[in-house]
Amino acid sequence: MTNFIPFFVLVASILLLQSCQAQPTNEKSKNLLKTDSTVLSNEPIQILGTQCTIIPPDGFVRVDNFSGVKNLERLASIKVLQLDTSCQEFISGFAVEELTNQGLKIIDEEEIEHNGSRALMFLTSIEEYGITYYTKTLFCGTDDVLVTVIASYTQESLDLEEQITASMLSVKYDSNLDDRLDEASTISFDVGNDFKLVEHSSGDYLYTADGSVGKNVPSLIVLTSDNQLSLQQMGNLTENDIQRLTGTENNKITELNEVKANNLFGMELVSYAQTKNDKKQLVYNVIFFNKDGFYYLITGTTVEEFDKYLAIFRKITKTFKEK
Repeated sequence: MTNFIPFFVLVASILLLQSCQAQPTNEKSKNLLKTDSTVLSNEPIQILGTQCTIIPPDGFVRVDNFSGVKNLERLASIKVLQLDTSCQEFISGFAVEELTNQGLKIIDEEEIEHNGSRALMFLTSIEEYGITYYTKTLFCGTDDVLVTVIASYTQESLDLEEQITASMLSVKYDSNLDDRLDEASTISFDVGNDFKLVEHSSGDYLYTADGSVGKNVPSLIVLTSDNQLSLQQMGNLTENDIQRLTGTENNKITELNEVKANNLFGMELVSYAQTKNDKKQLVYNVIFFNKDGFYYLITGTTVEEFDKYLAIFRKITKTFKEK
């Protein structure tokens, strides 16, 4: 069984990477893991907010609030996440099939060797509003660090797939690199003394109450979407849309409220779920939208002291702002 928090970060990141403006795709990708490093001609660059470098494909550039590179014209992206947990242990305990619980379809998976160590690459798809999106994921790293590389693209970008795969495999972790987090993030919020930072990347943060990673530890996760919603989409969001965006379709919803913080507005969703150990879990979600249609997802979870942590989550939410 995979550790809940890294798995949640993975699933949430995959879901947030699905582009709202991409075009339909009706065919499966072919030669999913086939690549050739010679298709890359650029120099390595650092992924701000991490200690990783990547050789980007042609047309892919760094953008604000995104831990990776994007091809803005082709609606394709490669995101890099870094967690202080053993890559090998994570792969050994990871079951790709668990992603199907979030509506993701598994197309292909394969264990490979990456920088001399065992790695895992797999391809998933998800359909939203009648449109299918592809996401290719790579788990790699060291005995102490898990690096997750997530590429998102559509049928119209399949001609880029070989370069995208080569770029994913070019990712290298360097413990001597400064993560340059201050340059990477354009958001800020105050957790006070209630939570301790566990991991971060550009625009993404993971906190727990005691600084450890555990299934039953109260946690707070902040994720930044690089996708935009139109004014019409934001104005027409239904409760089902909010549940889909927050991954709470199977939870018992107790509150759905409009919220504001500084120059941001959004929706607050309070729900309860059952853990695999049959424990009742409070799940607190807020989606904030900025004036340009980009959005941020705040998720707080706890299996203890529900009233206390609900108040803490709401207190932190009020401090959320863009720099």
